[in-house]
Formats: sequence, C-alpha cells, structure tokens
Amino acid sequence: MFERFSRDARAAVVGAQAFGRELRARRITTGHLLYAVAAGEDDAAAALRAAGATPIRLRDAIERGAADPLDPEALRAIGVDLAAVRDAAEAEFGPGALDAPDASGPYRLRGPVFADDAKKALELSLRQTLKARQKRIEAGHVLLGLIQDERFASVRLLTEAGVDVAALRADVTTRLRAAA
Repeated sequence: MFERFSRDARAAVVGAQAFGRELRARRITTGHLLYAVAAGEDDAAAALRAAGATPIRLRDAIERGAADPLDPEALRAIGVDLAAVRDAAEAEFGPGALDAPDASGPYRLRGPVFADDAKKALELSLRQTLKARQKRIEAGHVLLGLIQDERFASVRLLTEAGVDVAALRADVTTRLRAAA
C-alpha cells in the first residue's frame, strides 16, 4: 500500500514512527500520525493549523497523555497508591522497574509497531483516495482517515483542542479537490 503514498503522506508515516520512538511508545497511534501530519508543510498541515491544531499543541497533548501509562488518578479511585507500588517495585527490581522498555533494546529492532486504530486509519485513507477517484494517497487523505472514526485518539485530541472535526473534514476535502 505504501507505494501509493505521496511524498508528504510517506513523510507523515515516517514522522509518526520517529515521534513514537522519541516518546518510547510501544505502539504508533492515531495521535502520533496526527502530530506528524500537522508537522508537515502541505495542505493537510495548513488545514490543521487553520483549525487551531498546531504541532506544538498536539505534541503537548500527546506527551501529557503518554507521561505515565499507569494512570495515578484511576488507580487512586480504586484504592491503589501508585507511588507506593513504584517504591515497592523499585526496591525489589531496581530503579525504573515500571518504566516502558527501551525501544532500542535487542527485542525491539524495528521500533514500535502500528496500533490497530492507526492501521485502520491508514486503510481508511486509502478508501478516501479511491472514493475521490485519485491515484495517490496524499497527507490530506491520511488526515481524513484519522478523523473518520470518532473512537480514534486523533479525534479525541482534536476535539479536546477545540477543533470542529466536521469543519476540518470539509476543509481538507475542499483542499484535496482543488489540488487534484
């Protein structure tokens, strides 16, 4: 499928992988893909910026969400003191025992893999391309795939940033038609 991707769309996929590795993520999510599209220099990135979703705002939101995969608030609600658990684990197994594994370790030769929702978003980008009767998958098609399913983290990130997802979809569709 990647042979159909334009330079900008490929850059978004590669950028998402790099961002995921930088955050030491286990999986590349729709959030990583959204950030990478926003960091581009094409019409899709311009549409995101026009909607108020800048790369800096998206990166901050993703980093906040990735700061601790063990949600201290959720654990506290069920009576678990995360600080006490960390202290006990580190006393028994050493510092950083609960930290995410190093993505560069011997069993992570290829880095993080794409999460199911990210794979689905990329598949949806292909469907968007075919629906528009275009031959190449552009970054705009990737963005349309990322905002097609309201369960995706990418949609949640945009909504939390105050973006009108329906208006963004219309803007991206218009930009893709104009460029075709």
